[in-house]
Amino acid sequence: MAQAGMKTIRAYVVKMAIDGRVISVELESVREMVRLLSNISNNINQLTRKTHETGNIHAQDVEILKNEVESIWGQTQVILQKINKL
Repeated sequence: MAQAGMKTIRAYVVKMAIDGRVISVELESVREMVRLLSNISNNINQLTRKTHETGNIHAQDVEILKNEVESIWGQTQVILQKINKL
């Protein structure tokens, strides 16, 4: 019950009776992915404004976004691997 993060024995017993198992999900990976998505959204907005103002886009800015997207994909893989272990 404690490992599943359930607060009452009743909730634990009901969950076990219905599903036969309790799955506890660690959300830190999801929080990290949300943070990364927020960062890239902000950077895309800044890059869009900058491009509209100057009329051009810098390769370095595109490379930064590419690295951020790769980081998000890496975090996604971590989450999917944890889900597959359930």
